[in-house]
Amino acid sequence: MKAFSKKIICSIAVSAFLATGWGCAPGISSTTAAQAGAAQALPPDADKYSLGPEDVIEISVWKEPELTKQIVVRPDGKITYPLIGEIQAAGLTVKDL
Repeated sequence: MKAFSKKIICSIAVSAFLATGWGCAPGISSTTAAQAGAAQALPPDADKYSLGPEDVIEISVWKEPELTKQIVVRPDGKITYPLIGEIQAAGLTVKDL
């Protein structure tokens, strides 16, 4: 009987802990939520944005479909493109690249 009562007490203690520990964190304000939503909705300024690893760029060449490609900037900051080979992309803007 003692083992059974210990299990019930432990079960009640765990339930009380979970009930008080979860769901009681303060929510974010509506202003913070609006700012976060606006930040996600605005695209980065292409003239100021510096490329970095894992960014995806698309290069299209008019009337040359085999040269139109989507390329991922590698972890070393470089890309490889036909006819020009390997070039540094990280740290440059799209216009500079």
